[in-house]
Amino acid sequence: MKPLLDEWADRPMAGWSRTMLEALLQARGWSPSRVRQALGVYRRFIAWCAAVGYACGDFVGDFKPPRARPLEHREALSPEQCRRLLEAARNHYLEVPVALGLFAGLSRADLRALTWKEVDLDAGLITRPRHKTGTRLRLPISAPLREVLERHRERSGRVCRRLPVSDSSLYKALHRLMDRAGVPRSGWHQLRHTAATLLAAAGTDVATIGRILGHRPGSVVTLRYLHTDDGRLREAADAVARAVKLA
Repeated sequence: MKPLLDEWADRPMAGWSRTMLEALLQARGWSPSRVRQALGVYRRFIAWCAAVGYACGDFVGDFKPPRARPLEHREALSPEQCRRLLEAARNHYLEVPVALGLFAGLSRADLRALTWKEVDLDAGLITRPRHKTGTRLRLPISAPLREVLERHRERSGRVCRRLPVSDSSLYKALHRLMDRAGVPRSGWHQLRHTAATLLAAAGTDVATIGRILGHRPGSVVTLRYLHTDDGRLREAADAVARAVKLA
């Protein structure tokens, strides 16, 4: 209710209308699932007002939320898909957040919050508290990530500039970039999953992957970030077969 009350506090509840609701939702840019959740809350509020005798306009009525986006590709991107995405992003305003997501595993919230004071290119480290948990991150800056950051380097301010205010617009921008690169559409969180999966494929232990992602020590959540593919499954099966044959 808070966004609604913040916007409409100076208007009598009896005058609240569907037109006002549509304008509010358009300005907020919420996802379809967030809109559905809000509509449920608003309908309960309208029913409560009617039960206690408060005059409140039925500003929801038969309003239907927008259709949900098609399901995104949920698997981690392959190294080749990562390369194509980075090439498509070169000199695009999403180049820095895409590179940080793939090479450093930063979450969408951390991408929005990261400042140049937290990036030490000389020492090759990104140091900041993770937005979600406050866990202190010390992320090494790899050579390709350094090259991207050097080209976009600023003296101060946000590292990822010009990002859309709404998450919905930010996802749409990423999807347009993925379409240009010819890779399956996925979300910012899948870039984080991709970083974890590529680290695992390179032989990085789970504890180190957890530290890079900012998970608490021993967290089983880290394992959920790791994806595999048919090729790696076959390699694992062949490795078992070779071990048995040589025994």
